[in-house]
Amino acid sequence: MATTPSIIMRGFVGTDPKLFAVHSRTGQSSGCSFRLGASRSYWDAASQQWKARPSTWLPVHCYGVLAQNVAGSIRKGDSVLVSGYLETDEWGEGDDKHSLLVLKAQSMGHDLLFGTSTYRRLRKTQNATTKSYLSIDQLTVPVSTTDSKAQSGVNITQDTCPEDAAELLDEYTTSQEINADGGSDENTANEEKNSVDADFLVGAEAM
Repeated sequence: MATTPSIIMRGFVGTDPKLFAVHSRTGQSSGCSFRLGASRSYWDAASQQWKARPSTWLPVHCYGVLAQNVAGSIRKGDSVLVSGYLETDEWGEGDDKHSLLVLKAQSMGHDLLFGTSTYRRLRKTQNATTKSYLSIDQLTVPVSTTDSKAQSGVNITQDTCPEDAAELLDEYTTSQEINADGGSDENTANEEKNSVDADFLVGAEAM
């Protein structure tokens, strides 16, 4: 049985990652693409200096949850390590047929030889139609009480979590009956909040 060998490519991100929609028989998903550059240095004895060879550029594609996380974590200029496989994408017909060698990423991360990075684990949840990934750090952060949703004590921001994450929290916060003056039953609200936080944290520890 033929297999596609995996490779690990080390380089720097040449363009900001861009999200795009992917349509398939199982529904719509997310894709992400950017250009990855890699170059090697060599010692030039004549000039007694290190010199860089011409850069090799390769388009990188990834899909699903990885695509969403890459778009939220990777920026132009970052040094990264990309693990995946090479595949030739083809389009067009006849004389107008084109092909492009693409690195299909299966995992990715910052290259810590050139900088530091902060890791935030995402908790996977399942609802009726879609999978959402929630940041554990965001679930228990104290928030402002200037609006009714904030009084749940739970906050998820759009810039740190995938778009479906906020909808899950909306289902919880809107299920609470909060009076216009922000009153409701404070003790009951606190008990519900603590119960929800505990459920999220127990799920996180089990991962």
